[in-house]
Amino acid sequence: ELDISFGVDALHAGGDSVWVSVEVAVAKGDGADPAAGAADSEPPHAQRVPADLLIVVDVSGSMHTALPNVRKCLASLSTFVSPEDRLALVKFDNTADVVMPWTPMDESGLKEFCEKQKELVSRGGTCFLPFFEKCFEHLLKDDAAGRARTVLFISDGAPDEREGDILRDISSRLKAPNLSLVAAGFGSGTQAPLMSAIAQCGCGPFVYIPEASDIPQQLGRIWAAVAHTSLSAAYAVLRPLGGARVAAVEGAFGAAELSLRPDGQPSNQQVLVVQLGPVRHGASREVVVQLRLPPHLVRGKVEAAHLRQPLLEVSVLSQAVAPGNPVFLQKSDFLVMQVPSLLMDNLLPFPVRIVLDNDLDEFDLGRFMKGAAEAFGVEQHELELTRLLRGSIIIDLHLKMELERAAQVLENIVCPDTRRRMGDAMERAGWKLKSMNAPGQHVFRRLLQTRFAGALGAAATSKDAAPCIELRGVQMLSKSDLAQCLDPPGPASLCAKVSQDCETVIERLRKVDDQRAKRHLGHELVQLQAAHLAQYKCQAVMESLDVYRQPEAEDAAQAMETACGNLSLSTAFWDTVSPSIEVATHESVEDQSCVLLSIRPKTGKEVDFNHLAKQVCPVFEVGIWSAGSCDAAPRREALAHAYPAVGRLARPIVRRSQHPCAPGCSTDDSVLVPFATSLRLRVDPRSCTRDGSLTFYADAERTRPIKAISQSLGRSAGRSAPDAWWEMTVDAAQVWYRFRPSPDPCCSAEWGYHFEVEAALPTDVLPGVLLQAGVVGVRPGNSEVTVRPVKHVLEVPPARVAVRELHGTAEERRGGAGGWP
Repeated sequence: ELDISFGVDALHAGGDSVWVSVEVAVAKGDGADPAAGAADSEPPHAQRVPADLLIVVDVSGSMHTALPNVRKCLASLSTFVSPEDRLALVKFDNTADVVMPWTPMDESGLKEFCEKQKELVSRGGTCFLPFFEKCFEHLLKDDAAGRARTVLFISDGAPDEREGDILRDISSRLKAPNLSLVAAGFGSGTQAPLMSAIAQCGCGPFVYIPEASDIPQQLGRIWAAVAHTSLSAAYAVLRPLGGARVAAVEGAFGAAELSLRPDGQPSNQQVLVVQLGPVRHGASREVVVQLRLPPHLVRGKVEAAHLRQPLLEVSVLSQAVAPGNPVFLQKSDFLVMQVPSLLMDNLLPFPVRIVLDNDLDEFDLGRFMKGAAEAFGVEQHELELTRLLRGSIIIDLHLKMELERAAQVLENIVCPDTRRRMGDAMERAGWKLKSMNAPGQHVFRRLLQTRFAGALGAAATSKDAAPCIELRGVQMLSKSDLAQCLDPPGPASLCAKVSQDCETVIERLRKVDDQRAKRHLGHELVQLQAAHLAQYKCQAVMESLDVYRQPEAEDAAQAMETACGNLSLSTAFWDTVSPSIEVATHESVEDQSCVLLSIRPKTGKEVDFNHLAKQVCPVFEVGIWSAGSCDAAPRREALAHAYPAVGRLARPIVRRSQHPCAPGCSTDDSVLVPFATSLRLRVDPRSCTRDGSLTFYADAERTRPIKAISQSLGRSAGRSAPDAWWEMTVDAAQVWYRFRPSPDPCCSAEWGYHFEVEAALPTDVLPGVLLQAGVVGVRPGNSEVTVRPVKHVLEVPPARVAVRELHGTAEERRGGAGGWP
């Protein structure tokens, strides 16, 4: 079994971006990097699959002085192979010739390989394209399952063809997943840019061997790429969430943004596939993604509720070099709390976490706060409880005091004496102290480092002549009172070093007097930023995340089944929807019966649901079935489709009595439209014609009347238009009503009541999606309603979907369609 792992880490680069690193590794902790040498880092025999190495050597005239070193390198290569490995040798100049076909490297095979190297003598010109055809159409035509296949391309990179034609040909032919290309440049005249580009197309490394003394070290890199590859291919699928966007991907062999719409146009839900390439045993592949933060995380303080929300979903697909070529799928979410600066903005000032090895049922908060205050040497009111969690007993505290005292307390917390006093205080209370941490200083250092790196990048790309304002901001932060308390001045002070570096860069920016010098300085600043981030990543231990990450944030995501072509915006939407769908029926105008469907988001998925619900148009098939008799099966009476209601309901809700209504037909009921922001009521003027009353209320107890309807009230009020409908608006999603017929038994029959309700729905923040379907011709009596989602969901904003339902015979439908087919 392969030990495949992948991790997601964050490097905040300032502004509205986060640089996220995605790293895939195989048995990363097993030993040294194979690039350092082949023998010391070879994987266990059970994980070492046989290797197929196709060696292609440029024997053109320009390689005359380099060929002796090539033959020396190949002779040394033969010492690494095993009897189950196979080698093949091709030479080319203007044409390509197979010097040795696939040959097992047993004793006779090794002898033949050594003899065939003598045929590598220089001649003719240099054409790359013929050897590509010879290799890929003949030697690499059939897939060798369970074997690691590599092409070792040896040349000085000086062909007669155009570079673009060469790279296009390689890219079109290198489609097999279990195949990579290693480019080796021999001689001091090697054209490194072309050779490096060829290696990039083949998802392999480029090694440069100018002298014979470089052969041993570079040969180790070559053989590591040939025989120590555990994953023949790895891909990362990136799906930004919660309003985030992927702006750039660096370090990958290729990246493509998927179109999730049938017409191939860009979809609002961004999904990218990133090619990581092959991964060696004991090594890793890493790409860096620039993620644009959503506006609500950039402006002001981040709310605690946002910390556990995902910003990026990362799924890694990898294929092993093993019999059967098994495929592995791993998935992880990158959370807001994994961005150090955003986490610090939420946790400061001065967080402290204490963990007790006891059960929460035994915990007394008052005794704990008193003991903690004594151990810290502070007043009890200067400690504020911010979080109390299970899993042992986890207590988060904030220090409510001025900067100098808080910094001193934090410094004392890490001292053995303070820990001993806290342990004694907890023991007297009957508890056992497990750990105590104060990561405020670590969090602040991470913030300062990342903002300095971001300021360097901004200064490198700034077109203004004045010094970059971001550098001034970082310098002010490094000199602030907060910085002096959390990182006191001294030889180890990071604040002092960052402040001095900012001053140096600002001074150099002032002295730049022409565009050429500015471009040169910008290049230096970019290199400095890259080096700073690399050093920072190696040093970061993520203390704050280890201490403050919540257990629920570490729960593994559900296993995701992925098939080719199965990624779509609709699948992303359904992942955020609660499995329970509320169904309600109501009458409407023109003798229609309607069905309302309410879709709500899953807990914790509200942000993604709100974002995706505006981009998709979910459709449900609604069936109305007769109840059927005891000896007859239910029969479907009507079929309709429910579409999202955007802004308002397409069909009003009708509530009415029989006309005329029967004596004693009093009614107490309500109208509820889920997610509605307001209800507009229209009452038929014929309602309550015989001194009956229809009253609307704002509460279920019917103690807060909104409006009372009766003809006697209308006459006494001098209503000018007796035939006009009564109208009113209620700013709520539900309204209660009560109908009472005339109490006079001698009065003629009461007509009853009839009113219609139109609902206004939110368009900004969506608490859910309301869908409505209308049917006609449903028989009176009990019916059953069935609902199922339509497989193909329209991936366009619902507001652009025009719904037009036609009823009647086929001839009537053609006439009513106005020429529609």
